[in-house]
Amino acid sequence: MTPESLLARLAQTGIEEVPVEFGGPGHRCSVWLTDGTHLPCILMERVGPYADRLREIVDQELRGEGSYALTANPVREALKTQFAGSNHVTLHDVARIEPSPFAIPMRLLRQVSGETATDLWLFSLETADARRFTFRGSHLAQMLFFDLPEGVHFGDFTKVHNLRRGRSSGPTFEARPFFRCLVDDEPLEADLSLLGLE
Repeated sequence: MTPESLLARLAQTGIEEVPVEFGGPGHRCSVWLTDGTHLPCILMERVGPYADRLREIVDQELRGEGSYALTANPVREALKTQFAGSNHVTLHDVARIEPSPFAIPMRLLRQVSGETATDLWLFSLETADARRFTFRGSHLAQMLFFDLPEGVHFGDFTKVHNLRRGRSSGPTFEARPFFRCLVDDEPLEADLSLLGLE
């Protein structure tokens, strides 16, 4: 699957785009790999904006303004954290793309507001028949996919309730881990003048 065919496929299927403020730009989907493995939670992203975010992290560390400014090698520590904390799948290994049943719709996610406590986002979703289910995540950019109660789909929910700590009752459904698939749809721009070729 080429980057162009992938991006066209995402546009055709109507898989919702994730905006920057929610960890995008990208598309949440489910994929089947060429070996038959099914991965239900994938964030397809263009590699350019992802590389730009990493570059900004490196620049902050070089200016002494990053999270690792007090360490012996802040750039190395920041990059280790980024690489160790993410799962990746290569586009070359993707055979089929489908919508993910675990991708919370943006119409609901946009209504989730404010951390309940540090690194805790707690909210409930209500169905048309007034059933409520509680959901929890650690930070907004990681709350792209959630486990669901059996027999319930995100399309069943009509209301979002932001919760304060300790106000949830019943089972809590957690944010699901996901893989990133970085799509390189930017042509390589080589400066041939460096080689004496123009």
